[in-house]
Amino acid sequence: MECSLTQCDACLAALEEVLAQSAGRADFYPRWSNELVSGLSFSSVDVFHESRRDGTLQRTAGAGDEGGLSNLQTSELLRRSIACFREAQSGPVHLTSGAEWESTGFANTTNSHVFVLPLRRGTEITGVVFVARDGELDGEARETCQQALLGAIGIAENLELRLSMPGEVADDPWCQSLDAFLEEALAARGSQELARALANTGAHLLQCDRVTVVDVGSPGARVLATTGVAHVNVASEVVRRAGNLAACVARYGEPLEPGSSELAPDLEMALDDYVDLVAQKQVVAIPLTENREGSSGHGCWVVIFEPLAGSGWKNHTSELNQFLRYARQAVATTRYYEGLPLFALSRRLARVGALVHAPRAVRNLVGTAVIVAVVALVACIPVPLAIQARGTIQPVKRQHLFAPADGVITSVAVREGDGVSAEEVVLTMRRHEVQQRVGGLAGQLETLETQLKSEQSLQLYRGRGDEDQKAREASLRIRQLETSIASIQSQLKMARDEADTLAVRAPFAGTVLSRAPTAQLLGRPVFQGQLLLSLAALESSWELELEVGEHEIRHVVSAQQERPVLAEFLCAADLEQRYPATLRVLEKSAVVEEGQEAQVRAVLDVTRKPGKVPPGTQVIAHLQCGKRALGFVVFRRLLDAVSYAWVF
Repeated sequence: MECSLTQCDACLAALEEVLAQSAGRADFYPRWSNELVSGLSFSSVDVFHESRRDGTLQRTAGAGDEGGLSNLQTSELLRRSIACFREAQSGPVHLTSGAEWESTGFANTTNSHVFVLPLRRGTEITGVVFVARDGELDGEARETCQQALLGAIGIAENLELRLSMPGEVADDPWCQSLDAFLEEALAARGSQELARALANTGAHLLQCDRVTVVDVGSPGARVLATTGVAHVNVASEVVRRAGNLAACVARYGEPLEPGSSELAPDLEMALDDYVDLVAQKQVVAIPLTENREGSSGHGCWVVIFEPLAGSGWKNHTSELNQFLRYARQAVATTRYYEGLPLFALSRRLARVGALVHAPRAVRNLVGTAVIVAVVALVACIPVPLAIQARGTIQPVKRQHLFAPADGVITSVAVREGDGVSAEEVVLTMRRHEVQQRVGGLAGQLETLETQLKSEQSLQLYRGRGDEDQKAREASLRIRQLETSIASIQSQLKMARDEADTLAVRAPFAGTVLSRAPTAQLLGRPVFQGQLLLSLAALESSWELELEVGEHEIRHVVSAQQERPVLAEFLCAADLEQRYPATLRVLEKSAVVEEGQEAQVRAVLDVTRKPGKVPPGTQVIAHLQCGKRALGFVVFRRLLDAVSYAWVF
């Protein structure tokens, strides 16, 4: 049978009528479950509520097939289900046949589809509902069923809210006392106040003659509070034996209950010593927290209960579990806030505030002592003086390539990040006048060589009867042509050599640093001395180039005269670690820019280079300039300003 929207609306309307006619859970949930089974054809519905008193889940109502989800009677499974909803703050869970809810261990062993939904009272989850439906469900039908169940759960939650209103809550004095204890525990300011609340209010709630709270830490066991005692006497025998018993319980991490058998020898001895001293027939010791022995701060909290004679302690197990649940929550909250730095500071300030009510003589004495201590601290205690400077990190071996002459870039052979070898051509240039001169000389040379070949041919065919005068003239012309050709060849060689100098080569093996050199240079006219490319040997040593303020330089100079100035720097590309450096060069002159303080350039050798840091990355360095008085280090900028104003 399909679950249509019309059926959903009709079922929800019927549930609204059930809500209006119901006065409590016992009247509402049986009719609510039957309406879901009959109106929307669910095979079974099971509703479970958490008991406020002991935290267990009990079946409130159910309808349909009683044996369909028989494994739900396991209290541990129900507890894990509601705990999962509280931790994940999630909505409905859908399980097909054979599927498993991994967070809880619940497995759907039926042939039905199972929906699991949390039941809330406001923002608090107070129960869980299991609903099963037979047959196949496609995606649309499953979504319709889920929406119908959410609407039904919303109607049930309206009843939960109504039952939680004042006047509707059951008049249970013990629950009211437990609520008062929870408010007192959560409002406690520190471990000491919380321990007093556990000792005094816990004894009343659980009908105990005495409750003792012990903090078992690394130094030993310390009794924080005991019932009816304002200040614990740490020298008393009862306190000492209570500490020994709590230390043994914390060591094994298991509660000590009446009738416990096969105890460890040390635990049994500590229990016998304590029972003999307090004259109690039964003692219960339960650890509230995990044992943190050896750690700083609080260790394991152990509560020792001494029930009243004839109080029927075994009948109060549910009350004890509920009390321990709230007590553990309060202890965890208190210890969390005590771990915050401001909490400890506020406690110390509160102790200082108590001096306000002390006599005037005491206040004057304390004030004078504080002033003297502060002056001595400021004037005498030496602390390191560090001068901060900003700059960049660069390879030591780097060079800029400039245009050797005016011309036009004809080719660029490298890109940013490319590695080049020494004397490798990185780009070429063309000069118009040099190329024209080479072409003209080449033309003249070709003409003269043609004339020379012609004269030499005529000389071969000239007969012996020719006049000697003409022969001599022909020989003279040949010699003149040969001389002119030699001169033109020399000039052409010189012009070609001049043209060869326009091929720009790398001076050393390194890496190209210039950004997008092809786009920036190719086809562009350049003038002599213009910057073309930047190269650096990234595998060589690196250095820092810093700018030190003029007002700070005197401290650096003073420290440099005594010993090499060491430094630490942070790199903008690696803020997780500090790196060492040593001052190498401190220039003698300052650079002054308009509107800014004069800066002195300093160069530092990098002892250990940060990994994968590009050249030119910004750094902040702290130059170690020896030790000075605390007051000078704190107020040095003010002192420098005053001294400069006084002198200049």
